Amino acid sequence: MNKIKAVFLLILISCVCISCSERNFSNPFDPAISPRDWVPEDLTVTILSTSSVRLDWKHPGAYRISTIIDRQRNSQEEFVEIGRVYGTTYTDSTLQPGGTYTYRLRAAIDDRTSDPTTGQSIRWVNEGVLVWEENGPSMIRTLDFFHTSYMLVAGMMDGTIRAYNGLDGTLIWSIQAAGTVEDMDISADDTRFVAGTSQNTDLNTENTLEVGDLANGTVIWQESFPRQMVSVCFSPDGHTLASGSYDYKVRLHQSNDGILLWENSNGYHINKVDISPDGLFVASAGWDHYLNIWKWVDGSLLWQADCSREVWDVNISGDNTKIASGDLANGLKIWNVDTGSLLWSDIHSGFTDLDIHPSDRSVTCAFTDKTCCYILANGTMMWQYPKAGKIQYNHGGNKIGIFDNNGIVRILDSETGDSLWSGFHDDSGWCMSFSYDDLLLTTGGMDQMIKVWYAKNAWIKMD
Repeated sequence: MNKIKAVFLLILISCVCISCSERNFSNPFDPAISPRDWVPEDLTVTILSTSSVRLDWKHPGAYRISTIIDRQRNSQEEFVEIGRVYGTTYTDSTLQPGGTYTYRLRAAIDDRTSDPTTGQSIRWVNEGVLVWEENGPSMIRTLDFFHTSYMLVAGMMDGTIRAYNGLDGTLIWSIQAAGTVEDMDISADDTRFVAGTSQNTDLNTENTLEVGDLANGTVIWQESFPRQMVSVCFSPDGHTLASGSYDYKVRLHQSNDGILLWENSNGYHINKVDISPDGLFVASAGWDHYLNIWKWVDGSLLWQADCSREVWDVNISGDNTKIASGDLANGLKIWNVDTGSLLWSDIHSGFTDLDIHPSDRSVTCAFTDKTCCYILANGTMMWQYPKAGKIQYNHGGNKIGIFDNNGIVRILDSETGDSLWSGFHDDSGWCMSFSYDDLLLTTGGMDQMIKVWYAKNAWIKMD
């Protein structure tokens, strides 16, 4: 019996020793475990709105333990505990605009806490503030943000094409196109760009269509044409692209290799091509006064409308039911896609630019001396603004930009036409683009400057 007791005691001592030697964070209540081993991991801050953020993190072990959330308002203030939770997420809905907030976490068991995590900070930015600017080698013809990131691409008069980090202006790559950049577009998956160029004898450039890799600027294919390639557009799936040229031709190409799928004539110089959001038809218009609608699959003509004068712009609504055209005779016209019938029009002096609201709520048209906004469905005037120029809605549709010939950038409320903020260039404005989330706006023109502005009041994460 004594032997059995001795063996049992020996086994018990061995188990205790093994337990002591195998202490780990699966038992954080063990007083021998240092609190520094409890530090939460992988803290991330997700901005939800102007008043709230969500914090997410992981614990270094599988156990139930609480987390203390500390917050610092501006760098000179002390950290203050704002919450204590079980789990690995927390939403702070008490933000006040302005300054900075920094968050850190501490794991806690009773009155024992871990060391804090490294802080994660956000800061407030005000709309209209210039983020960065760069003087390009020549006048800026086109600017486009990527669809899913803050990268942007600029096309210039001398054929330079450059990609930048839109947040800080870092140059990613730069190439030299064969001709003066007339128009550019970016595929929906952000893998390719297309540039249409024109010949400039002084610069020894050519009329080309060029498709390149957005990651590094490498040209995938290039083709020369007898006249300027002034308008280009990717299809929604990125597999094809349409081009319009001063050689009177509208063409549809395979985007990966440039193979011509079909071509047709507009009758005279083409100013604009557009592919419908559903990818079923191509619109083209130009100097022959006609708006032409072509079947995407084979290029057969669906219908044609006489606009009386040169047509400078065409824009297809997001629901594929309406087409807006701008011409030199009667200004703005809205057409029924299915029948080609004129739904409504408005006559003003001259034409500059037009854009359709992202949700088809309205259409805005810039004329010679003013900008007018209408309800797209029926043409009811919503507002007028006494300036005109290049115009563009932001992606959310709550704002619209006007970039005029005096170099003034104006951002308006798209519902009321009220001015929200303005910025300045030293010469005429030619192009503008909003980032995918409307945080940034980039502008460029004849002064050779690329400028990037904060386009809304917002919180942003700090590095």
